[in-house]
This record gives sequence, structure tokens and C-alpha cells, in this order.
Amino acid sequence: MALFCQKGLKSKTLTGEEAQCLQAVAAVIKNNIPFPSYGRTDSDTVLYGAIAVAAGKHSITSYTQEHDNLPSHTTCLDRLHNLDLDELEKQSSRMLIEAAGSVIETGKAYNFVIDITDDPYYGTRQGTYAYNIVGGKRKASTNHFYAYISLYIASKGKHITLATYTWTQLDTLVEAVKKCVELIKSLGLEIASLCIDREFYVAKIFRYLQEQNIPHIVPMKLQNDKVKNQLTGRSSRKFEYTLKSGKDDEVVVQIVDCVAYAKGKKGQHGLKHRCFVVYGLNASPSTVRKI
Repeated sequence: MALFCQKGLKSKTLTGEEAQCLQAVAAVIKNNIPFPSYGRTDSDTVLYGAIAVAAGKHSITSYTQEHDNLPSHTTCLDRLHNLDLDELEKQSSRMLIEAAGSVIETGKAYNFVIDITDDPYYGTRQGTYAYNIVGGKRKASTNHFYAYISLYIASKGKHITLATYTWTQLDTLVEAVKKCVELIKSLGLEIASLCIDREFYVAKIFRYLQEQNIPHIVPMKLQNDKVKNQLTGRSSRKFEYTLKSGKDDEVVVQIVDCVAYAKGKKGQHGLKHRCFVVYGLNASPSTVRKI
């Protein structure tokens, strides 16, 4: 797809494998989302262009200026904006699963990953989808973002995406995790481990995962001296820690302190303590860190 994005829509520039890949992606989309014809504008051409723009992280405006065989950016945007956003999200998992169907096996256990990604947003926060614009830590000169939750399988160095969900001002992290777990179960897949980003270091999430007996690994937030003072010595170890201690919603978690040498990575040297909340996995600290 990257080559397709760089070379444009001229069929003579596509190899047989590239053209086959493009047609396969387009077919999955057309099988699940109504993509009507628009008079003299070929709907397949607009669809192929949209795929190229998305895969290459381009804007439709710049792409139509640089490549042939596409209508004007105004025409493309008009056609794409007529697609229903809620319907697109509803069908996204079905499309991704259809594409991954040949490489995942029902009943098999996989390492799953839940991640939250934010893309910088610079426009106004008004209109029908204003709640889709969320705040966050400043980056790329903005504090506002389009964000989405991704669920994917990590297997043999490859990622197989199963779902993406829009993250809005109305959503909670607990609901996002539950939604992903429910999808995994509906596909008849087993969870060898559920790896979640540090943003999900929340007591309610740990309680839910423990109640569901779901093996998981989550990087720990080192927020207080009580934990930091335990990170001593040159050997990896395990210890228990209580979140929300003394409150009705407290939860006890197991911390795995993985000690390793930084070896100059990111300009760091010497011993480093990498801590993870680990549940349901009989794995050594080095294996936990590797996962």
C-alpha cells in the first residue's frame, strides 16, 4: 500500500502484487459498507484514492494535486462525507476480522494488545462530532486530539488488528477494556495474555480483569515513594501492592520488577527497574519484560 500511495493511481505503476492488495482491501470495504455510484464519478476510483490517502497518511487535497486519475478534492470529500461515521465504526471490526480470518484460529490462545492512539487536531471543537475531540498531554503544538482504541493480536513479531473504536469525551477506560474482551470472547479466541498501555493503570480495570480471570500485563505507574523505595537491588523480583488502599474499591495486584541494563538505549545507562502489574501468568520477570 505504501508503494501505491507514492506512485499514484496509474495502473501501469502498480505491480501485480500491489494491484491485488489494493483490490483485496477495496473488496472487504465494499462487502461491508454501502459505497454508491455518483453519476460520472466512478465510486471505485474514489474508494481506491481513500485507501491510498489513509495508508500513506496524506490529505485528500494534496493527494489529488499530486496524482492523476482522481476527481477534484472537493468531489472526493463530498462523496466521503456522505458515508455514515457511526455505520463505518460499527462495520470496522467486521471488516478487520474478515481480513484476518485466514490467519487466526478459533479456540487458540493469543497475546492481545489494547492501545489508545491520538492524532493531533487543530480545528474548532463544535458541531455534531465535537465530543470526538478529546484533551490530552500537549504534543505537536496542540492539546486536542482525535483518539481511538485499538485491539490487536501480537504474534511472531506481527500485529493483526481486530478492532478500532473511536474514543470520545463520553467514554471510560473500563468500558473500552470490557468492549475489547467481549469481542475476543465472541470470536471464540482464548487470551494467553492481555497487554495494556500504562494509560490503563486503573484499579477498576484490574478488579474487572481479576474477576474475569483474564491474564494481563500492564506497565506500572510509579506515583509514590512507597513503591519507588522497594525498587532496590540488582535482581528482579515480585511483590504485592494495594491500589486504593483503605478504600471500598481497593484491589491487590502483583508487581513484577524486571531489572535490566539500559545499555545506552535512549541515552540511558546502568540498571533500570521496569515494573509491571502481572496476573494469571506463571512467567519469569525476563519473559514478562519480553512480552
